[in-house]
Amino acid sequence: MCHPLPSFRDEPYSLEQKFRLAQVSASWRATALSLPLLWANSTVRTPADAVCLPVALARSASIPLDVRIRWQEDTEWTRGLNPAATHSVVNALLGHNSHLKRLSLEWIIEVPDALGRLLGTGVEFPMLEDITVYGVRGSFRCKVNISAPQLRLLALHHQQYTTWDYLFTPNLHRLEIDGCYPFISAARLHALIFRGCPNVRDLKLHAALAFDYFRNFTATPLRHVRSLSLSSRSMKTHEMADIIRAGFAAIIPDVTLETPDFSVNDDRKALITELLRGITVTGLVFDSTWTLTLSAFDQVALVAARRSFHGCRLPSLCWPDLWAELVAHNVGHTLRVLDFTCDKWNLLTPAIAMHPLGGQEVELRLQLYATSFDHKYMWNIAYWEYSDDLDFDENDELVYYKRVLIPIPLHISNLRRIVFTDLGHYTGPDDEIISRVEYIGKILDVVSTDTATVEVCVSEAGLDKDEDPISVTTYGERYLGGRWTLCSHCVC
Repeated sequence: MCHPLPSFRDEPYSLEQKFRLAQVSASWRATALSLPLLWANSTVRTPADAVCLPVALARSASIPLDVRIRWQEDTEWTRGLNPAATHSVVNALLGHNSHLKRLSLEWIIEVPDALGRLLGTGVEFPMLEDITVYGVRGSFRCKVNISAPQLRLLALHHQQYTTWDYLFTPNLHRLEIDGCYPFISAARLHALIFRGCPNVRDLKLHAALAFDYFRNFTATPLRHVRSLSLSSRSMKTHEMADIIRAGFAAIIPDVTLETPDFSVNDDRKALITELLRGITVTGLVFDSTWTLTLSAFDQVALVAARRSFHGCRLPSLCWPDLWAELVAHNVGHTLRVLDFTCDKWNLLTPAIAMHPLGGQEVELRLQLYATSFDHKYMWNIAYWEYSDDLDFDENDELVYYKRVLIPIPLHISNLRRIVFTDLGHYTGPDDEIISRVEYIGKILDVVSTDTATVEVCVSEAGLDKDEDPISVTTYGERYLGGRWTLCSHCVC
């Protein structure tokens, strides 16, 4: 099914599918009825599901319940929950409130009034641990008032804070606020989260901030946060820096950011300073989704800290400045792993040449994404309207691809190893595709190093996918020599 919300598509939690399983044969029915856990996980989205829910809950035999209720538009193709069906669902859940463990509510229509009986009248849910709410249209019409002493996860998407503030308690370990409204002031941010949820461990704050004045969070910093996500859709770069600087009592292992700046300005520099404080970056990944990830590994090679600029195109616009700022924080001398997709080669290598790597043995990991060495010429509809690089053929038809097949030279003094991997997107116009063997050869031809011998790993490079496939061993015999040698993994 094609639907704007992926969770509305067919899924294993579907009540309809569970009842189909129980109707295959007498043996299948007996088996289905003997599995309470099968019936304890249910998705309700149609009037038929509403009729089946009481039966499913009865068959769950007091197993902790995971129930997802989703309201969709009622059309001739899809049947949505009507008010009568919603009342039936609420009645069923109230009859099993003592066993409800996870509750997910999603809607793309106006919120049904019947939900007020479930969440607005002080009902006790002694086992309830997770609540996830995703509302595309309209808001919850009553103030939430339930007893849920075991609540650990609260995820609010496109909701009004004041409706749910009763659940911002010290019990929460995971809190997600995404696209909620109205703008949240520093005072409310302090009251709701930094004072109201002191034990939160995973915090996603994609909220629109209205800092009427700077709130110093050092008086009540969060002490247990392990992961933090901040989004540019809702807050400014300097606000992110302020929150990270003063809001946490220890270094956060995992931070994900999406910042609004299109240059490495003073605010972004201040943010990078806060992100890198107290960690030593040893790994950098710039992947196909335009996510820049900085990693710090501890002594047993496990990730001790990660800093991700998620879905951010900034590095493609001002990579030299960003790389220079990272080098200013000594990243160039501590980096041991440099990983990026090869279509960004001509974008990244000039920046690295201006501020070279040094001090550590480096492993270069290259992802074969396309036949180009320059991301600007990848097909992307976003460039059609603004780019000056569009090509037209003799019939004045737009040519979507323009390839750069000459990589810029790269020197890494302490290069230890080069690893090539195939991402499965190695495509382009028929007259411009070159084999992976030839593509890898072009890279090795322009890479220089002071190291006498460098290992090359091509076991995951997709050599078997070329028009004339060859084995890893054959590749080594034919194309490697001099300082390049197959790694032990390839040899085996």
